[in-house]
Amino acid sequence: MRLRSNLFAFTAAATLQMSSSNALAQAAPTPPPAQPAPGGAQPPEPPGGAQTPPSPQPAPPPPAPATAPAAPEPPAEPAAPVAPSVQPTPAPLSEEAPATEAPARKNWREAIQFRVFADAYAGVNYNFPKPQRGPQDEVRAYDTANGFALSWVGADVSHPADPVGGTIGLRWGPTAERYAGCFSLVDPCDNQVGLQFVKQAFGSWKPGGKDSGFRLDLGKFDTIYGVEVAESQDNINYTRGLLYWLGHPLFHTGIRAVWDVNRSFEINALLVNGYNNTIDNNAGKTAGFQFKLRVPRDEKTEDDTLSAAIGYLVGPERDDTVEVQCADGFRFDPGVGCVADPTKKAATYRADQKNSDTQGLRHLIDLVVSARPADGVELVANADL
Repeated sequence: MRLRSNLFAFTAAATLQMSSSNALAQAAPTPPPAQPAPGGAQPPEPPGGAQTPPSPQPAPPPPAPATAPAAPEPPAEPAAPVAPSVQPTPAPLSEEAPATEAPARKNWREAIQFRVFADAYAGVNYNFPKPQRGPQDEVRAYDTANGFALSWVGADVSHPADPVGGTIGLRWGPTAERYAGCFSLVDPCDNQVGLQFVKQAFGSWKPGGKDSGFRLDLGKFDTIYGVEVAESQDNINYTRGLLYWLGHPLFHTGIRAVWDVNRSFEINALLVNGYNNTIDNNAGKTAGFQFKLRVPRDEKTEDDTLSAAIGYLVGPERDDTVEVQCADGFRFDPGVGCVADPTKKAATYRADQKNSDTQGLRHLIDLVVSARPADGVELVANADL
C-alpha cells in the first residue's frame, strides 16, 4: 500500500535508516495527486471570505478499483552503509621493561637453618693400651679411644644476615672437650670455663643490606685457615692430618670481615684474641687475612673446577705471666729469679712476662689448592709455613 502524504513518506524513510533519513526521503515514491470529492461538490466557503487552512490530517485514500490490480510495492532501497567508527590509535608502549612485582619477603622463621647430628666410630689399636685411651692422643685429633666410642653430638642453628643474623653451634662429648683445649699454661682454656659446649656463637651484620657482599661477624667462630674441619661429615676424611691438629688454629674469638667481591674472588680479614681461646692470654691481638680465587664450574651452582686460597696470621701468643717454681730455702725475685732465703719453703710464683704483648709473635702462612676434574673426584693440597 502506497502512502499518500509526504509526511508519512518521510516518517517511513526515517524509521528505515536513521543515519541517512534525508537520502531515503528523496528516494521515496511521489504520491499521486488528490482525487476530487464525489459529486463535484465543493467545500463551503468560510464566512467573511477567509481562506480555510488545510487540515493537518491527510484525507483517507479512496478504495482501489476492483478491476485494477494492486500496484507492486517498489523494492526497498538498500540501506546506506554505516561508516565504521574510528578508534583512537593506542599510544606506543614504552621501551622500558615492565615493572615486576617484588618477591614476597620470607618470614624470618623460614630462613632459619637447623641441623643435629651424632658422630660415633670404632677404632682398633693393636698395642691395646691400658687405659683404652692411650698415647695416640698426641697425634690423633678426635678418634683416640680403642673399641666403640661416641665422638660427640651437636646441634647447629643459624640465620643468614638479612641484614642481621647469627650462628650458634653446640657440642657435647669427648671431642668437644679436646676441641676446646688450648696451648696456654696459665690462663684458662675454654674447656676450663664451661665454653667447651659452645663451638660457635657469633652475630652477623651486612651494613649494605641483605644483598650486599660484605659481612661482619662478631663472637666465637671456626678458623678460616686450612682445608680440614672438626665435623667428620663435613671433612674430606674421617680422621685428621697432623697439619690440622698441630699446625692450624681451630677457632678464634674476635671480629671477622668477609667480602664476596664476585663469584670468583673473596677476601677475609680478622682481628682476634689468638689461637683457640676465648679469654685472651695477653693484651696483644692477632690479625690475619685470606684471599680466595675460584674458577666456577657452573654459574648456577656453587661447585668450582679449581680454587686456591692464600692466608697469613700473626700475633703474640706469650702469656702475660709465667709460673716460676722455687725450692725450699729460696724465694722469687722479679728482677733476678729464685734467690736464697732460708725462711722460705718451696713454692710456685707467678711472674710478669715483660713484652708479652709485642714479642713472641707467632706467624702462619697457609696455602690451600683444590681441584675437581670430574664429578665425584676432588684433589686437595694444603701447605703451611
